[in-house]
Amino acid sequence: MIQARGPETALINRQKTMERLLELPACTMVTTGRTGTDFLQSLLDSHPEVMTFNGSIFFQGFWNSSVCVAAGEFDPRDLIEEFIGRHIERFKSRYDFLEGKDQLGAESNQSLDIDLDLFRTEAVGFLEGRDANSKTVLMAIYAAYAVCMGQDLDEKKLFFHHVHHFDQLPQFLDNFPNSKIICMTRDPRANFVSGVEHHRNNNFLVGDTDRGSHVYSYIKRILEDAAPLQEHSGRYMVIRLEDLGDQEIIHELCQWLGINNH
Repeated sequence: MIQARGPETALINRQKTMERLLELPACTMVTTGRTGTDFLQSLLDSHPEVMTFNGSIFFQGFWNSSVCVAAGEFDPRDLIEEFIGRHIERFKSRYDFLEGKDQLGAESNQSLDIDLDLFRTEAVGFLEGRDANSKTVLMAIYAAYAVCMGQDLDEKKLFFHHVHHFDQLPQFLDNFPNSKIICMTRDPRANFVSGVEHHRNNNFLVGDTDRGSHVYSYIKRILEDAAPLQEHSGRYMVIRLEDLGDQEIIHELCQWLGINNH
């Protein structure tokens, strides 16, 4: 097991920290298919200035379907418990066989193991004294995750949230209207083959995809590419998966995001 570390001190002023984190520049990421969004995020995971999470989270979908939120009034502890239950594979990656995170390490026998008691304490603590809305809850989740990973929140210069799907973007931008947007793309031939094979191999999770309507929708997605982002002109960047091995591209991305090259 890769055991995530807790904080070395309990003297963190959470309210001041939370206030600063809510003012961080934000960036989100969307995909046009099987385009390497998880790979790009993995390159940012260990950057000390980037506050991120373990892979993409469809947080807007979670918030809209939450039984706690639907109740109108809720205890933040209950909401955090609900979030953990809905995303357990993000905390205990031995359950994340879909993305292969149950086979980490050189010998493919390791996994991420977050201290759930510590996460609960930190997430609820970051929400203490403020309204628990979709923006503050999302930030508290990210802050608590960073603490559980032993990261220094004072070093964070960027809040990076991977929404993945275009339909998740509008609600995220409601909370972070100045967010930059990364759109990952890929050679359409490789994109199509990867998309069909991936969904075929995992259709036990998403339903039958070996049919014409799915193929049509996937081709449509590839052809549209980054076009839906044109209304956000000036604050989005399109990156090809095939270019992620180019150091100049990575350096340009870091400069655009306002973080140091590491």
